Amino acid sequence: MWTWCPGITRRDTTSANIEHGLLFPYNRCVGIYHCPADKSRVETTNGVSLAKLRMRSYNMSQSINGLPLEEQLNYIFPPSYQKESAIRDPSPSKLFVFIDVHEDGILDSLFGVLPPGWNQIFRMPEIWWDLPANRHRQGGNLSFADGHVEHWKWAAPKVFQAVGQPIAGEQDMKDFRRVQAGVRPEYRSLSLAPL
Repeated sequence: MWTWCPGITRRDTTSANIEHGLLFPYNRCVGIYHCPADKSRVETTNGVSLAKLRMRSYNMSQSINGLPLEEQLNYIFPPSYQKESAIRDPSPSKLFVFIDVHEDGILDSLFGVLPPGWNQIFRMPEIWWDLPANRHRQGGNLSFADGHVEHWKWAAPKVFQAVGQPIAGEQDMKDFRRVQAGVRPEYRSLSLAPL
């Protein structure tokens, strides 16, 4: 699969998946992929914690190259930008690229959040598909398409329950809307006829 970082970071005992990712030729220092405040450890497939710290703490937004298109699919995908020059809504200074992900919920390398308006269009529940990190004094770090980085203080603590967890009240909804405003809003439908 073509991605900025293949694999499941919870199980990666080496930097091989980072090195096989599409961004590694441009960012060859393995240390930049791991948040120094992230003390989570690699796990076995049975969930047993090992002594080694994880190799990666960040995910890339679904709005940046999104999901790969494969044949014989009939799904609705969150919209994404394939070219920097196409970024318009939100603007490059508002479209987040990388985000600090909660250590108990991080799996793959893609951070998904329901795009604005999708709950009305597709009657999808507003839930955290992925949960931001909470390890920086109830905050997390995000980078943006124009190259700047911000530290966001969360209105509500981010306590991981499950992948795809409900929004925990009014303050958590405020945080959800803030993250949601940083992704591409419109939708695209992919419907390919079987071969």
